[in-house]
Formats: sequence, structure tokens, C-alpha cells
Amino acid sequence: MVSEERKKQMAAWREANIEYVKAYFKARRASSDYKEKFKEYHATWRAANPRKVKAYLKAFEAANPEWKKEWSAKYRAENKERLRIGCINRRAVQKKNGGKLSADISDRLLIIQKGKCSICKTKLKTTGYHIDHIIPSARGGKNEDSNIQLTCPKCNLKKNSKDPIRFMQEQGYLL
Repeated sequence: MVSEERKKQMAAWREANIEYVKAYFKARRASSDYKEKFKEYHATWRAANPRKVKAYLKAFEAANPEWKKEWSAKYRAENKERLRIGCINRRAVQKKNGGKLSADISDRLLIIQKGKCSICKTKLKTTGYHIDHIIPSARGGKNEDSNIQLTCPKCNLKKNSKDPIRFMQEQGYLL
């Protein structure tokens, strides 16, 4: 423990050598070693104090509503696919279907399906696409990567929650 007298001496020295102290700390903050230690310390602190972090962020957002609105708009614009998959996963939890889609499922399926609708073979770049459960979740289909296909909006809305075999027969693809 540092005595009160020693604390006063240290404060007086800092006051007398303020330029030296400023230069010292400026150089210290500029070093890469310090930056790494700083990041590590704060990451550990945030992990140990999630309630304080959440309270701080809540207060910051309340004090800066314009910043929050701009940040949210930017995040939604940059993460459309992530939000889409998160919405599908959330609905699966509500329906208790089980499973969770991976974040990059639509990118992988675009490559596998060669950018075409799995039903009518139209180019998905021109029509856009829907993430479709092959066996509909309304019929007990799992929310898993193996049960997902990309379809054009027209085919997905036409298929709705029909049995996949019956739907393909109605379209004339299966006998």
C-alpha cells in the first residue's frame, strides 16, 4: 500500500514534469505491444462484465439516437443475408423444428445450383431468390442445410407448403 504522503509526492512530481509524463504515455500508447495488451485487457474485461457493457451500450444508444439509426441502417444494408438466415432460424425455434442454418448456406447453394432456380432453372441473379425448405417446415421438415434449396420467388410461392414430390408432379417434372 502506498501511503498518503507518498501519493502526494508522486502527484507533485507529475505536476512538475507534466511534459515528460505526456510524452512517455504518448510513446507507450503508440507501441504495438501496448495496443495488443490494451485489446486483450479490454476483451477480457468485456467478457467478465457483460451486464456493464450492455448497460453502457444501452445508455450510449439512448443518448445518441441518430447514431443508432445510422448504424442500424448501415448494418442491415451490409448484412442482408445474415439477417435473412437469422430470421429463418428464429422461426424454426418458434416452431420447434430444430436445426440451424449455417451463415453461408445461400452462397454455397448459389455455387452448387450454378445460380439457377432448383425448380424452373431460371437465373436467380435476374429474379432474386428465396431460401426454400425442400420438405416444408409446416410438414415437419428440419431447418438444416441439407433441407434447403434456392428457388425463384415465383416457384417458392407456388410451392408454398406442398409435398415436394407432389408439387414436382403437378409441374410435370416427375411422373
